[in-house]
Amino acid sequence: MNQSGDHSDLSPWAHPKAQHWFDTLFERSGLLLNLREALEDDRAELTCNQLRAIVALLYMLGIEGIWPAGQEPLLQRMTMRIHSLAQRLQTQAADGKKTVAEHQHAIHARQQLDHELELLRRKAGISRRVTELKAPPDWQRIWN
Repeated sequence: MNQSGDHSDLSPWAHPKAQHWFDTLFERSGLLLNLREALEDDRAELTCNQLRAIVALLYMLGIEGIWPAGQEPLLQRMTMRIHSLAQRLQTQAADGKKTVAEHQHAIHARQQLDHELELLRRKAGISRRVTELKAPPDWQRIWN
């Protein structure tokens, strides 16, 4: 606990040994390499829900002290790539025929992706928006 009674300096990722552990975990697991390859593969047709899962994962891992030191540009590039893929999804969605229910579901999923992506863009430092943005209700299951 610091002088103000705040426990924030006790977070598990605020310790140098934890940073080393996370760096080793990323290196051994190949997680970042696999995510980057999945996003860069133009043949892969990632769905809206797959992109949302990647956004949530990157958001959780993008915490300073967990994300590999010096790899912040990678988080930014991956975030921008997700944005491009999301735009491509919107274009493709307009091409197919759907029922009203399918269309409404697709619109809702895309709105969720846009919201979640904006949170990631802010974490990655590539958003210029300054209005408050709360975590999506779906993410409460992650945090609780």
